[in-house]
Parts: sequence; structure tokens; C-alpha cells
Amino acid sequence: MTDRPLDASTRLAAERTRLALERTLMAWIRTCASLIGFGFTIYQIFQYLLTKDQAREPFVSPQMLGVLMIVVGLVALTLAWLQHRQELRVLKAEYG
Repeated sequence: MTDRPLDASTRLAAERTRLALERTLMAWIRTCASLIGFGFTIYQIFQYLLTKDQAREPFVSPQMLGVLMIVVGLVALTLAWLQHRQELRVLKAEYG
């Protein structure tokens, strides 16, 4: 990019793009927090039911499902953060 200043419409378009990237990251954070929260809740509920002997032996362990949801949430959060950083780097390189 050249060193001349950007015109107003280009500057505003770059700012809208940056704000869209922020909204996308917030949506990913919200989704990942829900996954982690639901995973933790599933794990705790079935842990409680197993201590009270009120649950029969399932085909797939609910504890495993809870831990899987937590892991998926953490991995998705990490990938979303990495994508956000990469997109901001590209935006900064192009528009300064």
C-alpha cells in the first residue's frame, strides 16, 4: 500500500470490516462458552446420578460426552482466536 492517506469511504470500510471481525470473534466466544458450560453441566449431572445409583449404564458415557464438549469448545475458541489475529494482521497490512 502507498503512504498516502486513505479517503474517507475506504477508511470507514476498513473500520466496518474490523468491527465485523470483532463481532465474529464475540459470536465464537459465546458459542464456545456455551459448549464448555453444557459440557460441564452434563458431566456434573451424570456424576451426581451415578453417585446416587439412579442411572443405568449407557452405551456412550455421558461423562465422556461432557468432556468431549469441553474439549471441542476449547479447541474452537483457540482456532477462532487464531483466525481473528490472522484476519486483523491482513487488514492492517492492507489498510494500515
